[in-house]
Amino acid sequence: MKIPNSIKWGVFGVVAILAVVFLMRSCNLYDEVSVLKGKHEALRIAYADMDLKSKATIEAHKADIAARDEVIDEAGRTIIDAEGKIEDKDKKILRLEEAFTQLGENKDAKIINLQAQVSIWKEKFTLAQEIIAKKDTIIFSLTAKYDAQVQITAEWEASYYRQVELHQIALDRISVMEKEWKGVQFGSKLKTYAIAAAGAAIVYSLVKK
Repeated sequence: MKIPNSIKWGVFGVVAILAVVFLMRSCNLYDEVSVLKGKHEALRIAYADMDLKSKATIEAHKADIAARDEVIDEAGRTIIDAEGKIEDKDKKILRLEEAFTQLGENKDAKIINLQAQVSIWKEKFTLAQEIIAKKDTIIFSLTAKYDAQVQITAEWEASYYRQVELHQIALDRISVMEKEWKGVQFGSKLKTYAIAAAGAAIVYSLVKK
């Protein structure tokens, strides 16, 4: 039996429309995937360079912190040593003061004693100045260590958010690809249904004839 032209063109029209719709959807999704892929690759390269620079910056700050620790340790040792010397000089002064009371009317001995006390006091003053200077060094170094640690934290935070952004773009890309795959599946089913419907129409026309 001859199949009516209306049925032929109807089936062809349905298949053609489905093909066009499916093709347009696939092209749009493919373009979206391509854009996301290009964006991800461009950012990956740029961020990889940034991460290398961040790593170098972090290592430099770590080295600075280590150097500051050595300065702090050295200053601490100097302070302990100076404090010990001051204690020794305090003992010497006490002994000189006790000796002074035993000198009676011996003016020359008293002058020598007092000169010795003044000399020791000058040494104590010099040691005290050294202690103050070293404490200032420790305070400065601790401040520098804090600033360096803040910079390290900032670098790690920036690197973290760069990775988060890349991860999100990758997730968006996967989501679009899943839509594309579902579209392929849906289009395949529609074509199957269209062919089945066309076949049914043809069989029906033959039976009816």
